[in-house]
Amino acid sequence: MKKFKTFAAMLAAAALFASCSDSESNASYYIQLLKPRTGDTYISVRYANETADSLVFYSSSSWAISPYMNSAPWLKFSGPLSGNASQIVRYGVEMEPNTTGQVREAFYRISITNTSKDAYNTIAFQQMATRIDGTLGNAPLVKQISGSDGSLISIDYDAMSRPTHIALKGQKTELDMTIGYEKRGGTDNTTVATFTTNKHVFAYNDTTYTLNNLTTTGEFEDQSFAGVRNWVLMPQMFTSFKSADNASMRKQTSSGFDNYMPITHEGSYAAFSPDGLYGTSYENALMVNNVLGRFSTTYGVYYNSKCQLYADEKHTADSIAVVRLYSDYKRHYETYKLEFADIDARMNSVDVNQLIEGVDQCDPYMLLSFFKLARQTSVISKATGRYNTYTVATKQRLDKSVESMTVTDQHGNAITYTFSY
Repeated sequence: MKKFKTFAAMLAAAALFASCSDSESNASYYIQLLKPRTGDTYISVRYANETADSLVFYSSSSWAISPYMNSAPWLKFSGPLSGNASQIVRYGVEMEPNTTGQVREAFYRISITNTSKDAYNTIAFQQMATRIDGTLGNAPLVKQISGSDGSLISIDYDAMSRPTHIALKGQKTELDMTIGYEKRGGTDNTTVATFTTNKHVFAYNDTTYTLNNLTTTGEFEDQSFAGVRNWVLMPQMFTSFKSADNASMRKQTSSGFDNYMPITHEGSYAAFSPDGLYGTSYENALMVNNVLGRFSTTYGVYYNSKCQLYADEKHTADSIAVVRLYSDYKRHYETYKLEFADIDARMNSVDVNQLIEGVDQCDPYMLLSFFKLARQTSVISKATGRYNTYTVATKQRLDKSVESMTVTDQHGNAITYTFSY
């Protein structure tokens, strides 16, 4: 969000609030802005796939809206650009999806028109190059990923290019999950996401676990946090989800044992630094936790302060640590040093790097980039671990999206994933 900081400074210089008193009539003229709003700032900051906002202001007298500094044919107001007398004006703001690959900005002035004095307020709109999930606005939508090992992933999207359904089938895993979105009312910019796990079956040792009809919810909201070098505002950032009610998971062993156990499901970001001091900075390092009953996976993503994590910035981690805990309290820990190909991973609507360990180990929330700060913006070419090393050969289509990925482990076992759009 480096661009946002410059954007806010320009707006402040252009006068966020201006008024004057006309000495001849002894009257006060002013424009009071109420919306748009991002965080605590009266600025519109939207992602490439967000196409709506609101304009609400109070005018003490007749008024007019006019472009300031530049025109913006990609943005329209739902009402007339002028009005008479003192009033509260409420308009919708419609934007075209941003498929330019570049951030774009628009400034307007709302001015009092019945006086020669300068009385105005400047409103500003910024639409980023990336979508909410961190992909570029012109990235094609991945509809299906088929693996040469028989694995298959299918994904559906809504009109805003947000995932609404994922079906995943691996060697030991089967998942079917639907996702819904609802905008919260009021002055904030929060969207509630609801995840419904229709079916989740996976195997561990001699036991098959089955979970059906579990609902979890999470929120996209404007977030701010302290960075190593900067204060950062991240609009519509998804930080956690949690199951609404306790559910039951069925356990079936090969010996015939069959019972149900209560289950909860939650996931979240946590900020920490490589020396283990929690709460330091997302810019330094972060971890993503996914906990399902006694099973949990933690991804530690280490940037070591070399990358900015602003919404439109490119960033790649030095290494990733993966810790998996199982129902019998066994623990598996692996750390991968990462090398990257000269391929922009943001040209795909999924995090293709999630496939390196195979579909059975693929986290659907990270594959769909809900925890987008953990998503690398380049395709990994090699992941060197303590127990396994993966090399990745990636082919691109003409539009720079991924056509196929072949992942080969240190024993020469290879899986080719083919992408359909």
